[in-house]
Amino acid sequence: MTFDVRLRAYEPGTDTVLGLLPETLSWDASVVHNNDGALSLKVSALADGGEFVARTLNDGLDVALEVNLTGEPDGWTEPDNCRFLAVEKSKDPADPAKVQELTLPSWSWLLNKICDLNTGALQGSKSKYAGQRLFPATSDAGDVMKKGLDEHDARSGPAVPIVRSSWTTTTDSLGHSWAKKLGKNAEGRAFPAGQPLHARLDALTTNGKCDWRTRGRGLRIYNPNTAFTNRSATVHLRLGDDLVDAPSKTSQADRVARLLVKGDGKHKVTVKDPTIPEHYGRWEGMIDSAGVKDDDDLEDAGQAELDTRNRIRGEYTRTLTMAGPYLPFRDYQVGDLVTAPGDAGDEVLKVMQITISRDSKGVLGGNVVLGDRFTAKGLATAARVSAITSGSSGVSGNGTTNPIESDTRQAAAPAGFTVTPSLVLGGDKHWSVSVGLSWSAVTTATDGTDLEVSAYRVWGKPDSGNWRELTSTDQLGVTLPGFVVGAGWTFAVSAVPTVARWESAFSTQVAVTLPADTTAPNKPSAPVVASYPAIVSIKWDGLDFAGAAMAADFARVDVLADTVSPPVVVAAQMSRGGYVAVTADPHDTIYVSLIAYDTTGNPSAATTPVSVVVKSVLDDTDLANRLATSPRYYNSDHEPPATPPALSWWRKADGTVWQYISGAWVEQASSLTGTTTAAQVIASLMAAVAATVGDLSADAATIQTLYTQALTASTAVIGLVKADVVEVAGGAVKVNATGFHGYNPSGIEKTTVGTDGTLAADSAKLTKAEVISDDGTYMVRLGGSAVEIGTIPAPSVAFAPTMRVGPTGVSMGPPLYPGPTYPVTVGLNSSGILEIKGLGGIRFVDQDQASMKRDSQTCAQSTWLTVDMDTVPVISGIITDDTAALTDLTGNRLVLTEGVWLIGGGVRASLGTAASTEAVLVATASADPSASNTFIGAATPSASGVHRYDLCTRVVLNSARSVYLRYKCSSATSHTLTEATLWAHRIA
Repeated sequence: MTFDVRLRAYEPGTDTVLGLLPETLSWDASVVHNNDGALSLKVSALADGGEFVARTLNDGLDVALEVNLTGEPDGWTEPDNCRFLAVEKSKDPADPAKVQELTLPSWSWLLNKICDLNTGALQGSKSKYAGQRLFPATSDAGDVMKKGLDEHDARSGPAVPIVRSSWTTTTDSLGHSWAKKLGKNAEGRAFPAGQPLHARLDALTTNGKCDWRTRGRGLRIYNPNTAFTNRSATVHLRLGDDLVDAPSKTSQADRVARLLVKGDGKHKVTVKDPTIPEHYGRWEGMIDSAGVKDDDDLEDAGQAELDTRNRIRGEYTRTLTMAGPYLPFRDYQVGDLVTAPGDAGDEVLKVMQITISRDSKGVLGGNVVLGDRFTAKGLATAARVSAITSGSSGVSGNGTTNPIESDTRQAAAPAGFTVTPSLVLGGDKHWSVSVGLSWSAVTTATDGTDLEVSAYRVWGKPDSGNWRELTSTDQLGVTLPGFVVGAGWTFAVSAVPTVARWESAFSTQVAVTLPADTTAPNKPSAPVVASYPAIVSIKWDGLDFAGAAMAADFARVDVLADTVSPPVVVAAQMSRGGYVAVTADPHDTIYVSLIAYDTTGNPSAATTPVSVVVKSVLDDTDLANRLATSPRYYNSDHEPPATPPALSWWRKADGTVWQYISGAWVEQASSLTGTTTAAQVIASLMAAVAATVGDLSADAATIQTLYTQALTASTAVIGLVKADVVEVAGGAVKVNATGFHGYNPSGIEKTTVGTDGTLAADSAKLTKAEVISDDGTYMVRLGGSAVEIGTIPAPSVAFAPTMRVGPTGVSMGPPLYPGPTYPVTVGLNSSGILEIKGLGGIRFVDQDQASMKRDSQTCAQSTWLTVDMDTVPVISGIITDDTAALTDLTGNRLVLTEGVWLIGGGVRASLGTAASTEAVLVATASADPSASNTFIGAATPSASGVHRYDLCTRVVLNSARSVYLRYKCSSATSHTLTEATLWAHRIA
């Protein structure tokens, strides 16, 4: 599967392309969900394009990671979060290779350089948010970020080039309205003065207000969990295919039950987690958020810290094979959910980080970091929780730990707690219980002082289980649906204070047994019964005894039919009104009663039994009369009586069919199933298993097997036709003993398919055909707009064309060349000029390679001779699928455009005496071959005879370059160049 990666350089802060970075010694790039990634690379400034990395930090440099998933030259794309900027570089001045090491964070890092400097928007000294910037509770992430960026743009000097045109204060980058507002209270949400926008964005992300990513130089912000996709059903990363190894790590070392969050001055909150086991007592912890005065921010920071600490989290780093069926950036992005090996087998995990690398050998590698939502939160905030929890990083405050003054009060328990259960009938006609709970507001602590409550937690415990939190709310009541009828539960509620340390104790615990459906359905209406031979028919109209519809939870009616009264045997069941029939012995008395049931299983009272005597066939005079007068069927073995029933049928021994109509037998058409044998049959309808007819004429005939000398029919459906001649109307097609024959309108035979399967045609039109020789080793294919000729080793091998003649010319390849791309194409272009193209090179020679030799070249001792391609015996030109990439082919050089190329050349020289020779491939931006970079070279020790060089290298060109083949000899002794080749093939 195709997957390649490259690095493209840009002018800083723009989309102006500098070119492709040169082949690096090594690099690795990471992309992280809701956080900054990074690119680090080592590259030589001497390499082609090395001037980009040699730029100073003052000059600036942006780099984009591009991936190609198609293998096509235009298949390169830049994934999200893959634009980086150079902020750090190092080098050794004594290093002859001039290796540069660059560190480039992702583009979002620039948000650290934009701060909230609007001091006029800060709250005054009398506000509890003094010195902080307060946003209204109705504000959203788009409003907060846009104000910071707009105010930055309005200040003097050039603005940081963050593009944010995809979102506004009302809609996110997908065009959806903002779903999450800021404040938990009417006052809103406060942020520290001077806070970098990166820290502010982290705070919004950590608190579940938004997700974000970058695209190019643009910042894109989304409603939480909307920009990423659950691909777990389609993307399944497996060991051996997509993954090399699967180490895992789990831990509970950081878990705490209670966490004190210390803010600026006396601001502090306590958050707790009652789900933490207390085998070793209550575990406690504290975090210092010096400079933060907003209690909502402190609570959010504490809750985020608890979520980070208190889950036995799974963090899984998986090494990628880069060759499996699922590839990063194509099949999944950071933030997506996939299925992959976890701690307990395959799990649905979030892609938290993707890392791609290329080592010094050019080998591409990578890994992914996977985890659940708690791991995600930990990875996203571990490096930068300072947005809320650390005042020493971009927020006000000195970062020191102040003495702790904790508000140790506990909220009073809610009073007036009531539980009201009620039965609810669902759409499936089954009952459940809905429980309504209500309580009085808590406004004080246990010591009687005023206290603010932010939420109430509702708890429940089934009779056979433990306490569990059912929901939380900021209201004074809640209704919980879906409880099982008849179950026993105990309920309670607790109050969660806004600032004080301790949640309240439980309210009064209320134990209830939830109601169950014990109401029986109404008795059904009485059944109506009737007697037939050995059968009792029972009818119910579907209503109750009063003629009303059955209740909404009605399930069924049991039909009791028995020889005793009241009946006890359930003979049938009915879910609605209708009929049922039960068998019984003739002359028995059967008693019938109905009982209704609801979906709970409650039975109604039984209807009064109704009885009926079962009839016998002998008792049914009407049936006997119908049997005596019904039409009969007779044949030659069973002659009819003198006066048969009306409309009876009789097939005589001669095969004719008669019907008894109005007291007389009347002959009818042959219409009875069987066998018909006749010299002639004329009928409007014929149906037969087999027919042997000399002459058959019918409007319609349906026959399984037909033996006939002549058939004339408007419609004939025949399973098998056996005839001397079958002729289609008009004489265009005939089938006889010699084969299938086709005729033109003049009656001249044009096509014959013989009984041996061979085809003979006077003239034939073939839109597509394949021709195979007798031994199956040669094939011609005609189809579309081309003729292809190929060779195959055996008839079972798929067609492999070696020559193709079409509108663009003649294309040729060696035997078994795996088309459809051919090594050599000969044809005329749109200007009528003969073109010869070859993937493997083009060489012009005669039979003995002698007649094309022209003037040889000589060079002075140790002087480089640039090989002139016009004056050597063998000429080879450019080899490429993209002829537009060749800007010049002038004499002794190829001029190539930007791209990735395979460049090669070869020299053969004949020396009369011993001498050392050398050949090199060079490239330069000018037309002077001496001012050049050497790609590859080769030399031989001193010797006489023939010296030959074959050179080939892969190179990345960032702009047009002239490529030369150069040669020199160590001796002035006469020598000649007898062959030279220079070629190039663009691969990207």
